[in-house]
Amino acid sequence: MATWKKAIWYLQHRLKARSHGDAPFVKSLVKQVLPHRSSDAGKQIARIHAYLKQDLSVLTYEDLGAGQANRGEGTTTRVVADLARISSRGRKEGEFLHRLCGFLAPKTCLELGTHLGISTLYQASAVPQSRFVSIEGAAPVAAVAKQTLGKFSPALHIDLRIGDFDQVLDALWQEGFSPDYVLVDGNHRYEPTIRYAKALISHMPSGSCILFDDIYWSEEMKRAWEDIIRWPEVSLSIDLYHLGLIFIHQDAPKAHVVLKSGW
Repeated sequence: MATWKKAIWYLQHRLKARSHGDAPFVKSLVKQVLPHRSSDAGKQIARIHAYLKQDLSVLTYEDLGAGQANRGEGTTTRVVADLARISSRGRKEGEFLHRLCGFLAPKTCLELGTHLGISTLYQASAVPQSRFVSIEGAAPVAAVAKQTLGKFSPALHIDLRIGDFDQVLDALWQEGFSPDYVLVDGNHRYEPTIRYAKALISHMPSGSCILFDDIYWSEEMKRAWEDIIRWPEVSLSIDLYHLGLIFIHQDAPKAHVVLKSGW
């Protein structure tokens, strides 16, 4: 992916981005979620993240997603410390997810892409009484994530599942699983992203929220995001550049908002 193209996308986003919204719900979200604040949970998670950045363990696993630098699927070997530094959620964005979960107060949460578990902790710690299922495609990475989740106190009851997203999702649907909050952070390609979005929307109640990570990561992700927000099921879409949020089946006129994220 050409750096100059991403620079253009970022500039276009900045020119369109606003620091406020018109609808009451968007106004509340902007006021309560966007301003950066450190949480007690976030401070603990930052210490866990710092530990991972020193972990020199080597992992070899099958990359089921788009892969590093959009190279595609294949076996990859990575050092945990490198994954923690390069691929894990940063503090500001993690705190945003923590505030967002606290604001939305979902009852049933789903994460596609546990990675090392840092994002999982930021989200789940905001809604400790809610059910939280996280799916990781690579077993060695999931093993590290399980250790990461175990370091947080008080203990969070996170249902960590390992396997191909489609297969695990099929099993969840058979269980009657119906999340009202989902973070999609894995397999950054057009076709899988569209497939996941369609499956999720068909199993989620009205007013639910889906977050898509890295919507400007590649031309495929950008196209997927632009297609999804046009779907009739999507009532509200919010473009934060690094993340895209959609809310489905809301009893409100369709709206799209481009906001400044603050990170």
